[in-house]
Amino acid sequence: MTNIASGSEQVLFRRKGEVVDYILKNVLANKNRKIGTELEMFLIDQNGKAITRDNGQKAFAEFKSIFALKGYESSFIYEQDAQGTKTIFGLDVRNLGTITPEIGHQFEFACTVCQTTSEIQEKNDEFYSAIYEVAARLKHTPVFCGHIHGYVGSTEGSYRSRSVEWHNYFDKRFGNASMNVCESLDATASTQVSIDSGSEKFHEFFQALLLIEPALTIHYANSQRPHISVDRLPASHIKPIVGAWHTRSPREALNAIVDRLMQLEVPFLPDPEYPQIYRAEPLIGHCPPTVEDLMLQGRLNERTLNNVGGFLLSRPAIRRFSQGLLEMRGVDAQSTPEKVAEVARCVETIVYNDRIREELLSDYAHLSALDLLTMHRVSAMEDRDDALHTLVAGTRMIDFIDDILDRSQPEKSVPISLPSWENRAFA
Repeated sequence: MTNIASGSEQVLFRRKGEVVDYILKNVLANKNRKIGTELEMFLIDQNGKAITRDNGQKAFAEFKSIFALKGYESSFIYEQDAQGTKTIFGLDVRNLGTITPEIGHQFEFACTVCQTTSEIQEKNDEFYSAIYEVAARLKHTPVFCGHIHGYVGSTEGSYRSRSVEWHNYFDKRFGNASMNVCESLDATASTQVSIDSGSEKFHEFFQALLLIEPALTIHYANSQRPHISVDRLPASHIKPIVGAWHTRSPREALNAIVDRLMQLEVPFLPDPEYPQIYRAEPLIGHCPPTVEDLMLQGRLNERTLNNVGGFLLSRPAIRRFSQGLLEMRGVDAQSTPEKVAEVARCVETIVYNDRIREELLSDYAHLSALDLLTMHRVSAMEDRDDALHTLVAGTRMIDFIDDILDRSQPEKSVPISLPSWENRAFA
């Protein structure tokens, strides 16, 4: 690895092995065992349409006002274009988390990193309370589910540069089918759980997530979510990285992950002068360059590498290569803070509890990479009943799910008493 230019701290990657070494160093240094969640949800108007840009700006102002009344300090997050025009596109609430819009105008609440799932529930409870108040003030309805049919047709005019470039990419790459592909991002919302890398146990952490994600996706499904991203986006972006299954060290697992990373298409990157503005990459033939193409062109530096990580949408995925975080991202958005914490608790118990994780991986070591792919494809089926009764390696998915849920019960549970939102009506 060499410096790009005199005085530059950025490192230029010239070989795949250098990328593996860089991520491995960060993975091994991350010895924490903390947890976080990102919750996406829809805020729709009285006609069931996506919130507009103008009302989105108003929503952030209302969030700021509401959190101030709750005693929280907060500050707006801005995007700035080349003309210097600032646009609010998020709110950072100190000691609680950040709220930002996603590609289809979903609102995402990412809570600050937590030590326990009790803390996750408390922080998500604050967000749920605020979103209902914001919705009431704007005469909108909050919807916590995995998918809204027909929603994608109301998301035009997205004001985030990144969202615009995603849509441009879909148009160029998929032509007349681009609207169907937009459905995979614009009209879906998920509950994402992020965990630390596990240091020398990284390969086991990744394998455990690879195994449990399809089970939790089916169990916590709350909509007929089409999961069409599994089939309609390029496989390099979406296909589970089953090459990491049965690996015996962090380096082996990262070799499999970086093999996939090299294949990723890179449709756009941040403008060097205006990092909040994204610019489309020139096509190579009919497709954007891959990460490997950028490396061969001498353009793959640390900043670019960490940006292209956002295109890795596999389930699970490694996020923030500079920190080595792992993320489970396939579960539908959940309707209550209790459910968000429940999903997080399943992940925390199975992945962070060494005995439970090791027993799980030992008991399912007979599964092949093809079996895992089958599980993930089954979790994407629209017909949940069919999914539950599908056989994988001689076992019904419903029995596999029951086993995962049984193992995920905390050995010493501490009851949490927080308000229930199950029956809270929109005012």
